[in-house]
Amino acid sequence: MFTAHESSSENTGFDIKVSAFKILEQTSPDHVKINPFTSVSPYTSMYQDICALALEKKASLIVIPFHKELLGGHGQIGLHRGVQQVNSNVIAHAPCSVGILVDRGPF
Repeated sequence: MFTAHESSSENTGFDIKVSAFKILEQTSPDHVKINPFTSVSPYTSMYQDICALALEKKASLIVIPFHKELLGGHGQIGLHRGVQQVNSNVIAHAPCSVGILVDRGPF
């Protein structure tokens, strides 16, 4: 798994997601290998870092965050244009499959 996030304030959510994927790796060690990666780079070139690392690691799947999120529990949706552009570029240039992770929050 290769993912990028923009600030340390998102670390808690990021860490929870990585932990979930690590549990998957532990339960299926012969089939799943997780390589979480954090990159700090401008949105305009971030996709290049993601795709280059996926190619180097011979990844079969890149997981990227969905560019929309629910705001404050009021049903409002926030759009993150920087993430949307990174996602579009990753999808267009990825050397492997791309999955978009939609975080709907706690159950």
